[in-house]
Amino acid sequence: MYRRINFFQRTAAMSALAVGLTGAASAGLMNFETAVPGSFLTTSSDFDQDGIQLSLVHGHYDLWNCSSSLLCPPSNGIVAGLDSVQTGPATVRIALITGTFFNLDSLLLLTSDPSSFMEASNGSLLFFGSSGGTLTEPSGFQGIHFFEISSSVEIAGGFLFDNIGVSTVPEPSTVVLLLLPFVTAAGLRERPHRRG
Repeated sequence: MYRRINFFQRTAAMSALAVGLTGAASAGLMNFETAVPGSFLTTSSDFDQDGIQLSLVHGHYDLWNCSSSLLCPPSNGIVAGLDSVQTGPATVRIALITGTFFNLDSLLLLTSDPSSFMEASNGSLLFFGSSGGTLTEPSGFQGIHFFEISSSVEIAGGFLFDNIGVSTVPEPSTVVLLLLPFVTAAGLRERPHRRG
């Protein structure tokens, strides 16, 4: 009995160690500073930065240069915007280029509108309201494959966002693979030795 309890205790400790090691997530930031500003960008204009991809679901998106636009303070550099001008309500999807799970750590809203919201791959919804500010670790946006930002604001620059901060999380299969050698080794050590 002692050996069995000891085996499970060691396995649990090794599991915690492996999960702790895999929990050391790498982080990425999409701040659009490497983008070329443009308006009415379409599906052929996906934007990649720091392992993160922004792609269009429907409508269009804009990349505004705050240093030459009155829509946002110059200190913000290049930012992304959604509106329904000409093409109707707009939605963009944000995901990791690798397709792996991630946490949304932060998102800066420069301008907002009650028609603007985001939805995660797990169904979590967050409506932005009419004020800007930084969202930090929004509830329901952890361990997701993607999230989408939507707006039907009717004026250009009515919804602007920037600084999408994410961190990766391990796939469940990765944790299992990391644990397998530890569990196997622990099990082999507990086998009774046969005397010949």
